[in-house]
Amino acid sequence: MRPEDSPGMAALDPALSSLGFEYGDMSPERVTGRLTVTTPCCQPSGYIHGGVFALMAESLASYGAFIAAGFQRVAAVNLCINHLSSPASAAAAAVHGEARPLEYTAGKIIQVWEVDFWAAGPLGPEKGALVVTSRVVPVCDFPPSDAVGHIVSTLKKHSKL
Repeated sequence: MRPEDSPGMAALDPALSSLGFEYGDMSPERVTGRLTVTTPCCQPSGYIHGGVFALMAESLASYGAFIAAGFQRVAAVNLCINHLSSPASAAAAAVHGEARPLEYTAGKIIQVWEVDFWAAGPLGPEKGALVVTSRVVPVCDFPPSDAVGHIVSTLKKHSKL
């Protein structure tokens, strides 16, 4: 889904939105997204910055955990990033990410999400070479607050819940 298809999503994640990140599928079982690699995402050497992968991984997993926990506030307590191949460069065009919970942790207070990133083609979500794999551990036992009401309504609309 493009940001213009769901304008509220850009407001929910301004850091990723400013880099050109677009959320795709959103459910308690899977959250996807795509980043068109541009100069602001890259180190001076031209390769995508590892911190951009960390930002994407935590965001994808946190939104999935938030939905899976019934819209309880979440906080990531652990984030591990592994770069498996040469990092994507601006020449790679795009990176596709997918977050999935480990089955036995879905909806629990402590969830474990695996987030993988592939080089992607410029026109679609087809998966190329796996470039990064990560694991995010969010804790989901914080009571909801009034401040997250707009987040819940936007996510429900975007994820069609």
